Amino acid sequence: MILVDHHRPIEELAHFEIDTIIDHHTLGEAALHAKRIYVDTDAGSCCTLLNTNRFRKVTSHFDKGEYKKLKKIAKLRTRDIKKIVKKIKKVRRNDKDLETDIILMKDYKGFKKDGHIFGYATVKYPFEKWVDREAEKAKVPNDKKAGLVLESQFSFFRREAGLDFLLVNLKMGPRRFLACVNCPFEKQLAAAQNFIPVNYKGLHFYELPVEKTRKILTPVIKKMLKKLELDEKKDNKYFA
Repeated sequence: MILVDHHRPIEELAHFEIDTIIDHHTLGEAALHAKRIYVDTDAGSCCTLLNTNRFRKVTSHFDKGEYKKLKKIAKLRTRDIKKIVKKIKKVRRNDKDLETDIILMKDYKGFKKDGHIFGYATVKYPFEKWVDREAEKAKVPNDKKAGLVLESQFSFFRREAGLDFLLVNLKMGPRRFLACVNCPFEKQLAAAQNFIPVNYKGLHFYELPVEKTRKILTPVIKKMLKKLELDEKKDNKYFA
């Protein structure tokens, strides 16, 4: 098995032998059994062609070299590549034409920690427009309870995916929002991270500091899950 852009196989494939790891992240203990490893922690991404900022961010000399070779082979000018990137970005923002489950799956990551399974979906569709669209499709009054339609869809997605809880992250320019679905420590997380409650027609979500990305919040959530597990063990010991 060859792992690219990560170094730890999913649980279902954990018994397979790891032949090669190609990554740009710092490796963990799971990488110790690989036969061959190529790691470049200076690279911004494992994919050269889809570097969305055309190497303005941190990247390696290898990435730049391969980019120049491929650009020459494809006989593309820089302005041609800019046009292609612009079209790709435009197509990515087609959420208004997609069903809710597809929107949630476009940029979705699942996590397991201490017996809990949670999902983190990053979307580009404003919650307000999303609420109004689903209310109209369901032919329910567009009033203060219209958001319950979208909320029920989030809950259905969570159950179908076998998740304990789901987080839906939305970034709009300099602002970021987060919807929590069945999170057991939602109030504690919101208080600790300075989330601001928002209610749009019955859909409850939060505005949060724009720097609170998935990569920043996930370690925080895992620590809270660890604390939750320890608290549960204490309670079980007390009542035993």
